[in-house]
Amino acid sequence: MKDTAKKVLAKGGPFIGLILVIVLFSIPNETREFFLTYNNFKIIFTQTVIVAIGALGMTMIIVSGGIDLSVGSSIALTSVAGAMLIQRGWGAAAVLLATVGTGAFIGL
Repeated sequence: MKDTAKKVLAKGGPFIGLILVIVLFSIPNETREFFLTYNNFKIIFTQTVIVAIGALGMTMIIVSGGIDLSVGSSIALTSVAGAMLIQRGWGAAAVLLATVGTGAFIGL
């Protein structure tokens, strides 16, 4: 059973993905009224920026022949530190400097 499923996924994986995309875009306009909107894409892109920046950093590390598993934890800690400073009323420049400093301190 497992071997059959592996063979089907190995050979038909891209086609399964294509079918899922076709099904997604075949949803009637009434039900996807809020899905394909400017605000939704803005939220998606805003949320993926942090992951993209971390991925760029990891790409440099992996290309140079190393691997570092602490990048995700570093991003999480600096994000939380920055959010806490924003809640306490710090200015944007001060928060930026503090989060960069936090990341640099963790990276040492």
